[in-house]
Amino acid sequence: MELSNYPCLSIGEAVHYYDAPAKQIKRDIKEGKIPAVKIATTKGRRWRIFPSGVPTYIEETLNQQQQSQSQIQELTTRLQELQEQVGALQAQLDKAELAEPILSMAPETAVVPVAEEAVDVIAINLHSDARHPIVQFLNRLLQPLKGQPIQG
Repeated sequence: MELSNYPCLSIGEAVHYYDAPAKQIKRDIKEGKIPAVKIATTKGRRWRIFPSGVPTYIEETLNQQQQSQSQIQELTTRLQELQEQVGALQAQLDKAELAEPILSMAPETAVVPVAEEAVDVIAINLHSDARHPIVQFLNRLLQPLKGQPIQG
């Protein structure tokens, strides 16, 4: 069905039809007092006023468009949620891949190399050597672990 088959007015034509200023026509449209819809034209989206009421097929088309837009919004939101989940899972996977070499060691040797490396990093960050009190303290904590099987 063509829109031209139905009597409709532009805002300028409605001014004469209703004998009211354009601002009043637009206000009445927004308040639902005048039946109208915004339709895409060659000059952009423009109001088309239907003095005898908006044709059913136009209302149905607009309702379908609104439903489609609502579904698109829901799907977009769901896609964003899934992308966030994928990001979180990727971070977990990256963390697991970093831990895999350590976890693949025999249980009795898994912790000590990591702890010794941590002590070395602390010593470097303290711009110190094994004589620094914190490094000595950490080494004393590690001493019982060296050569001892780890209880699981």
